[in-house]
Amino acid sequence: MTNISTQNAQRQESRKHEITVCSVLLCLCVLFIHGASDLIKVNDVSRPVYYAVSAIWRMCGVGAQGFIFLAALRYTLSAKRDGKKRGILSYYLSRFLRIVPLYLVWSAIYYAYSVLAEGAEFNFSEFLRLTLIGDTASHLYYVTVLLQLTLIAPLSLLLRKKLPASVILPASVLLTSIFGDHLTDLIYVAFPSVSAFNYSDRVFTSFLIFWSAGCCAGAAYDRFCEFLDNSKAFIFTAFALTAAFDLGAMYMNHVREGSWQQIWCVKQIQTLYVLSAILMLMTVGRMVVKNRTDAPVFFQKSELAGYFIYLSHLLPAKAVFLLCDKLGISTLPTFFIAIAVLAVWFVLSSLAYGNRLYMLHAKRKLNR
Repeated sequence: MTNISTQNAQRQESRKHEITVCSVLLCLCVLFIHGASDLIKVNDVSRPVYYAVSAIWRMCGVGAQGFIFLAALRYTLSAKRDGKKRGILSYYLSRFLRIVPLYLVWSAIYYAYSVLAEGAEFNFSEFLRLTLIGDTASHLYYVTVLLQLTLIAPLSLLLRKKLPASVILPASVLLTSIFGDHLTDLIYVAFPSVSAFNYSDRVFTSFLIFWSAGCCAGAAYDRFCEFLDNSKAFIFTAFALTAAFDLGAMYMNHVREGSWQQIWCVKQIQTLYVLSAILMLMTVGRMVVKNRTDAPVFFQKSELAGYFIYLSHLLPAKAVFLLCDKLGISTLPTFFIAIAVLAVWFVLSSLAYGNRLYMLHAKRKLNR
């Protein structure tokens, strides 16, 4: 009987390692996006390589949404596991300590870089403002969104207990579409005297569907995993089709900008693609950890270093772009150099920062 219980516990533990794999894959997507950003900005449509890189760049645009999905998934799973043992204040404190201190450090580093390397004028009040809205570097908006979603997490769990996924998900799609596209307009209608609000992309309502989807998946995780295992053909087909639609919409709206083929629902198409991409990455995660009691060790270390990698990776990318610009290196070689540098940064961060956390986790397990 004890042996059976042990095996069941191992299966329950191992089934969650697909989250580890998915998290690492999302991190790699983010690194590619910023490594390719310099080439994408040039917008040289005369080069075939531009189309190839921009297509991959667009398809990798699932990082922030995917991390929000996983954050909701983990929160719901931990709430189910801990029950009423953990209070709301304890949850808020643990998330604050996990997210905010490292964010403040890297926000200061990026602001220092903008002053020392890019010639920005130092202004402490401006630094505080940029830190508050997540704008000391382009990717830090994710942290402000994550903190907002952390605040509403207990409410999300309560709503999930009261309402079925068939109600929550369509409502979340509608709210995300309305507020994601029109929050600025709604604020102006309600408060005409307020200056233009240009930060709708860093308000949680623009990401609500991904958070809600994660909550629903975590609340029914067994069935969610069964769906991933039994619907591989459907998931990969949906991923391919939505990727094709999303790339087509991007081409019509940006590459052939001004033509009559403008796509008005490009954001909705991208949302559909991102959801299918998250399912695809989770399915890949299930395939990687199949018949394993644990995720590959490097994946575990990379996941533990993931937040640090996310916050820090833009610094080496910026340094590469600045150095290559001063040396007169063209955008295509700069792209390959940036990707190589970010790959090295990813590996070193996983083996150093991630390994340290991995060893701490291992000690905690031994002491239990």
